[in-house]
Amino acid sequence: MLATYIPPFLRPSASDRKRILRRCLAVAVLPVASLAIALPASAATTAAPDAVSAAISTGTLTPAAPSGTNGWYRGPVTLNLSATDTVTGVQRIEYRLGTAAPFQTAASVNAPFPSTLTGSVPVSPEGTTSIGYRAVSGDGSIEATHTLTVRIDTVAPVVTWPGIVDGHVGHTATLIPTRTDPAPGSGGIFIQRMWIDAAEVTPLPVATSGLAPGAHTLSVVANDSAGNAARYDQTFVVTTSFTDLDTLIAGFVSSGDATADLATRLRATLAEAKGAADSGRTTQAVALLNEFRSEAQDGLAPGPVRDTLVGDARYLIDQLRGTLPAEPPTGVTVTRVPGPNPIPAAAPSSGSTNFPGATFRVLYFSATKGFRHDHIPDTAALVEQWGQQYIDRYEKFAASWLFQRHSALQLKL
Repeated sequence: MLATYIPPFLRPSASDRKRILRRCLAVAVLPVASLAIALPASAATTAAPDAVSAAISTGTLTPAAPSGTNGWYRGPVTLNLSATDTVTGVQRIEYRLGTAAPFQTAASVNAPFPSTLTGSVPVSPEGTTSIGYRAVSGDGSIEATHTLTVRIDTVAPVVTWPGIVDGHVGHTATLIPTRTDPAPGSGGIFIQRMWIDAAEVTPLPVATSGLAPGAHTLSVVANDSAGNAARYDQTFVVTTSFTDLDTLIAGFVSSGDATADLATRLRATLAEAKGAADSGRTTQAVALLNEFRSEAQDGLAPGPVRDTLVGDARYLIDQLRGTLPAEPPTGVTVTRVPGPNPIPAAAPSSGSTNFPGATFRVLYFSATKGFRHDHIPDTAALVEQWGQQYIDRYEKFAASWLFQRHSALQLKL
């Protein structure tokens, strides 16, 4: 070992050596905790992140299944909320109706905070509503927002007939109802049933030429995608005029229900009667209209065309004489009626049955666009029944199924 030479003027004195030895002994016996050394901020250990909330919330709806059709509710809904935090407890549960709305308190308590908190909120806004909810733990931490969507439509569609003005419509009009669903409705308005003068008919546009002059009632039941339904009974009076009657004659010629020669004679007589009426010669106008009636009765076979022309001429005669019957009150009455019930979920079908010798398999597929008829489950069950009942006949031909709009099914057997 090489000895290190220390100049005398750098050597510690005896007293200095004792002082240094005492300091070393003191350091050797100190607790470990007292040896911590302060480090600069840049060298300090990164602080632990804030604790993540332990709150867990759930939300359910009452009623659980939509009360209307196509996923819509036809009445108010209750949002049931529950939150659990077994560490710091639950301080409150918050909710909002709409993504831009501020959060509101559904339930809250003061400390000490329980591990579980529940609350409920009525939901009634019409249309589609995005609901957000979250829990706040006892330590103030906020849970991530949960969302669910509720669609509510409680308003029945509105039906009007713009062709009917002040309760009257001419004899050459076509009545097509205007259907609207008050916003924010579910849309998809469908005319379910229709009656003319209490006789049920297929829902189609109504040509007033097929109605006798006088009072009539047109009724429809309309429903929307949510299943809200209302019955509209529209009472109105069909009128006619010289112009309407001339237009009807031209239409009957175009449809082949009247000959051109007969139409020429009828229109000439009608024009002469109109000229007499316009000049105030009522008696002559009535006589010409009676002549018109005779020509129509002699030239046309019994049926709707002859009845229409004769009936209109009689109406004009009564109008000129001032002997038209008193008109009944006109207008529309609205009655809320039950709509279609939600279609229950289809029960799982059993496994396919193998038929020895079968030469083909059939895939039955049903699809809709918005509105769903109540008959769909029954139709599906009927097709399945036919498949089991007539399997031997099916092997002799190719079955063709075509679904048209509103699931109209055609079977070529």
